[in-house]
Amino acid sequence: MKYFLNDTWCNDSTVTSLPVGATSLSDTEWDNRQNTPYVKTEEDLQRETNATSQAYLASTDWYASRKSDTGEAIPDDIVALRVAAREAIG
Repeated sequence: MKYFLNDTWCNDSTVTSLPVGATSLSDTEWDNRQNTPYVKTEEDLQRETNATSQAYLASTDWYASRKSDTGEAIPDDIVALRVAAREAIG
């Protein structure tokens, strides 16, 4: 068996037991993957965009709360970036 741990492929001769968090592959799966670079799919990219956009929205939610509580306007650049973040979430 081959194992992937911390961005490193190991095999049975270097690993005496399956480390915590390692993913085991059969020899056939290893042979099919070892020379194939990982290419992000559209779904992977959208998932990353969603996470980044949601994190940005969460980090700037206080502007909306402040506006609601005090009436102080949200800066235009923040408004534009929040709109773009919401539109990017798919």
